[in-house]
Amino acid sequence: MQIVSISVASVLILAGLVAASPARAADVQEGRFTVDPATVVELPLGITNVDFNFDGRPGRVVVTYTDITSAHNNTNYLFASNAWNAIPFEPGDNSDTPKGLDFPKIHDGFATSQGADYRLKNIRLLRDEKAKKIYAVVAIRPFGSSWVDSRPVTMELFTFVNTTANRMDGVAPEYFQLTSWFKTQQCYPDADWAMLVELGLKLPPGEEQDAPPKSKMAQPCAKP
Repeated sequence: MQIVSISVASVLILAGLVAASPARAADVQEGRFTVDPATVVELPLGITNVDFNFDGRPGRVVVTYTDITSAHNNTNYLFASNAWNAIPFEPGDNSDTPKGLDFPKIHDGFATSQGADYRLKNIRLLRDEKAKKIYAVVAIRPFGSSWVDSRPVTMELFTFVNTTANRMDGVAPEYFQLTSWFKTQQCYPDADWAMLVELGLKLPPGEEQDAPPKSKMAQPCAKP
C-alpha cells in the first residue's frame, strides 16, 4: 500500500499531479497519508479569510451552525474564492466517486454529521506556508445500524487546485480535488477521535474535556 505524506518532497509530486488538468480516477491514490497538525487553520463560526493561492488576495471560509434544538445540530462550511465563487469538492475525474467512497459527488460545501454522542463526519483545513499548498482532510464514520456504532473511518485527503490559467469547460476555476484516501484498521465511534489518533489532528475546541484518553478512543468493531 502506498504511503502519501504531506512534506515538501511529496507536495511537489502532488502539485505535479494536479497542476496541468483534473486528475483521472486512476490518479486518486488509495493508501495512508500523513499531515502536519501545525498547519491546521482554525475555522470559527462566521467568516475566516484564507489566502488559498498565496497571492495576497484571500478567499473566505463561511462557517454556520444549524441549530434545530436537537442532538443532531450540524456545522456547515462554504469555501469561496476571492471573487466569492464557491470552491467545490471534486472526485478524481470530476464525475465519478472512487468505488467504496460516499464523498465527494461534487459538493459546493461541507456539512458535519452529528448524533447525540458522536460526530460521524467532520473536516479540517490545512495551509502549508512552506510548500504553498492548501489541503482539506475529511473523516467519515459510516452510520451502520445506529449513531453509536464503532466502525472503520474513511480518511480523505483533498488538494486545492487553481485551473484559472489553463481552464477547461465544465471545470471549476478553483476546487478541492480528492488526492488520497484510506480506511482505518481500527474502529471508532467518532470521526474526530479517528482524526486525532490516526493523523494527530486535535479535537474541535471544547470537546477535549469530554473525550476519553487517546488510548481508549478505538473501539471493538461493531458487526455489520
